[in-house]
Formats: sequence, C-alpha cells, structure tokens
Amino acid sequence: MCGPCGCTYWEDTDAGGVVFYANYLKFFERARTEWLRSLGIEQQALADEAGVVFIVRSTAVDYHCPRPSGRLA
Repeated sequence: MCGPCGCTYWEDTDAGGVVFYANYLKFFERARTEWLRSLGIEQQALADEAGVVFIVRSTAVDYHCPRPSGRLA
C-alpha cells in the first residue's frame, strides 16, 4: 500500500508481516533520492557531469515502532 512516505510491499516484510528491520535503510535511500529529485537534482546526472556521488559512511537506527505490511506510513 502506498502513502506519502512510500509503499510497503510484501517482500519488504518478515514472516510476521512487519517491515524487516534492514529495509528501513532502503526506504531512507529512496526518500533521499525523491528529495533530491524534488529539488531538480538527478543523482546520475550529478555523477556524470560533476563526478559527485553520495556515500553513506556510517549509520545508526533507533526503531520506535514497527510498520506492518499494507499500512499507510
């Protein structure tokens, strides 16, 4: 199901129907891409034209609440 914060697909969830913890990092990457697009910045063009790419050096995540499959974010 899709909402303002993206879609939750069956393959994003674990056997309990809750988003698998590591998939939140993929959601963050998608959100960053969409944010840049909203600013008129395409990451591939930025890499091709300016040689600039984004690299995640480290990350830390605190999980506060599970996101069940099919729930709007």
